[in-house]
Amino acid sequence: MAAEKYFSTDVLLDILQRLPPSSRRRARLVCRHWRDVVDDRTTEMQSRAKPLIWDTCCAEAYVFNNL
Repeated sequence: MAAEKYFSTDVLLDILQRLPPSSRRRARLVCRHWRDVVDDRTTEMQSRAKPLIWDTCCAEAYVFNNL
């Protein structure tokens, strides 16, 4: 099954933005769709991964853009 059926491009991009650059480079090897997303959207991605904090008591996740 194609990767597009699992994640929309926007969801995949949001996930990839949370990864450090070295992991994004490795993610390019998953399939052609992932490679294209990483290659086409590299300028939109920050050099640092966005921190994600998970609150277990409330089952909520928080993204911190400016640390």
